[in-house]
Amino acid sequence: MSLTAGAPAGGDESRALELLLVTWIEFAVSLIFVALRFYTRIRITRNPWYDDWVMLFTMVLTIVFSALFTAYAASGGARHIFYLNSDPAQKSFVLKLNWVSQVFSIAGIASGKVSVALLIYRIQAPCKRRTWFLIFCSISSVLIGVGLVVSLMAQCSPPEALWNGGGKCWDPEKVNTFDVVGARITVTLLIWNANEVNVIIWAACCPTLRPLFVKLVHGVKSMTSPRSDSGHGQQRRTAGYFRHSSSEWLHHGNVDFKPSHPSGKRHTINLESELDVLPPPGRIRQTIDLDVKRETVPSAVGEYGSRW
Repeated sequence: MSLTAGAPAGGDESRALELLLVTWIEFAVSLIFVALRFYTRIRITRNPWYDDWVMLFTMVLTIVFSALFTAYAASGGARHIFYLNSDPAQKSFVLKLNWVSQVFSIAGIASGKVSVALLIYRIQAPCKRRTWFLIFCSISSVLIGVGLVVSLMAQCSPPEALWNGGGKCWDPEKVNTFDVVGARITVTLLIWNANEVNVIIWAACCPTLRPLFVKLVHGVKSMTSPRSDSGHGQQRRTAGYFRHSSSEWLHHGNVDFKPSHPSGKRHTINLESELDVLPPPGRIRQTIDLDVKRETVPSAVGEYGSRW
C-alpha cells in the first residue's frame, strides 16, 4: 500500500483543532446525557437494565477513541502525510492511531445501536414480530461491525503493513469504501465516526430522561404555585389525585374512591408505573395502601362542592 503523496495545494495545514473541538464537545454532551440517564434509572425509577449497561459500554468506547483522536491530532496526524514523510517513525505512529481508533469507533456504533434496540424492546407492547425484528437488527449491527473491523485489519498481511508500509495488501478498489486507502490521512472520517457514535448516544438517552424532566417540572410548579393546607372542606391536588382533608375522599378523573367500612381487608395500589407523573420523592409515596370501595357519583358536583 502506498503511503506517499505530493505536496498539497493548500500547504502545510493542520485540522487538529477542528478534530479536537468536535471530539471533546460532543463527548462532554454525551457524558452529561449518560450521567443523567443513570441518575434517572438508579435514583428515580430504580430499574436499570441491559440497555443501560450496554450504553455505559458504548460510553467507555467513546472515551477510548476520543483519547486516540487526541493523541492522533497531537502527533501531527491532522496534517497532510506529505509533511510526515520526513519522519518515518512519526508517520507510522499516526497511521497506527488512525487505524486502531477506527476499530473502537465501529464497536461504539454497533453497541450503541444494540442499546437502542434493547430500549425499544423494554418499552414496547408485547409483539413477537417487533421483538424478532429488534433481535435481527441487533445481531446485524454486531456482525456488520465485526465485518468492518476484519476488513480494516485483514486487508494487509501482516496487519502492521497498514501503518508501516510494505507487505501484501488487497487491491484498494476492492476494499470497503469506509476504509482509509488513499495517500493522505483524513480527519473527515474520524469526525464522522465521532458524530455517529455521539448522536446515537444522545438519541438513546433522551427517552430515558422523561421521569427526571417531569420531576423537575413538578418541583418548579410546587415552588411557584400557591399552597394552602388549612380550612375545612378544602381539596389538595397532587399530580392528578385529590384528597379531601376532612372526609378522606380520593378523586381521580370522573371516579370517586371513598374508604370502605372496616372489613379486615387491605388493598394495595402500586403507582410505580405512574412514577413519571408523581411529584418529587418525599411529597407522596409511590405505594399507597387504602381500604376503598367504588361508588358512582351521579353529577359533577358532589357532597363537598366542585370536584375540580
